[in-house]
Amino acid sequence: MIPATFLGGIIGPKLAGALGKALPYIIGAALIALAFTLGRCDGVSDERARQRAMTAEANEKATTRDAGAKETASEERATDKATIDAKQKEQVDAIQGDDDAAVRINAACQRLRAAGRSEAALPSACRSGG
Repeated sequence: MIPATFLGGIIGPKLAGALGKALPYIIGAALIALAFTLGRCDGVSDERARQRAMTAEANEKATTRDAGAKETASEERATDKATIDAKQKEQVDAIQGDDDAAVRINAACQRLRAAGRSEAALPSACRSGG
C-alpha cells in the first residue's frame, strides 16, 4: 500500500486515505481488464487460424473443381473440333464434287454479267438461249 502521508502531501489527506483504500480495487480491475483483453486476443487469434483453415479448404475444393471443369472443357473442345473437322471435310468434298458443275457455271455467268459483258460476248453456256 502507498503511505497516506506521501499521497497526503500531493492530493490531500482525505483523498489520499480514500485512494489508499481503493487502490487494491483499482489494481484488481486493471488486472481483470488486462486478463480479459489478453483472453480476447487469444480468442481472436484462434478465430483467425480457423478462418485461414477454412479459406485453405475452400481454395482446395475450388482448385479441384476447377481442374475437373478444365478437363471436361478440354474433352468437349476435342469432340467439337473432331465434329467441325468432319463437317468441313464433308463440305469441301461436296464443293469439289462433279455434281455441282451447273452451279459453278451459273456463278461464273453471273460474275461475267456483273462485270458488264454483253449477251453476245458471253460463252454459249451463259446465254439465255443456250
